[in-house]
Amino acid sequence: MGNVNKSDEMFKTFVAQVAGQATAIFLQAKAEKQEITQQAFEVHDDLRLEIEDYEQNLRQIEVRYNQLIEKHSQEILRLDAEAKKYKKFWHDTLKANKELTKERNDLLDRLSLDDLADEIMGPPKGGKK
Repeated sequence: MGNVNKSDEMFKTFVAQVAGQATAIFLQAKAEKQEITQQAFEVHDDLRLEIEDYEQNLRQIEVRYNQLIEKHSQEILRLDAEAKKYKKFWHDTLKANKELTKERNDLLDRLSLDDLADEIMGPPKGGKK
């Protein structure tokens, strides 16, 4: 019976060692899981803060962009109006130039050098014209 008791004792010791090792492994895994979970929460918080910063920067950029668009839109409208004014001025000037040129050419067509010579010097001698 001594062998049975010794065998039982060895078995109980073995089971206790395995149970102790399993418990140690379980507790180590649990601690690692808690550490990983804590790190994940920290990363999550850091990322959330970073996203909030980006969102705030984006809002500031949108405000400034809209200000620039408004400012430059007014300048573009002003330049368009100025260009339209000068375009009308040049159009009117060209139109007046064409009218004056036509009037001048009509006047020149009515007056010929021969007619002026006849008027100033009289008709040519000999009746040839």
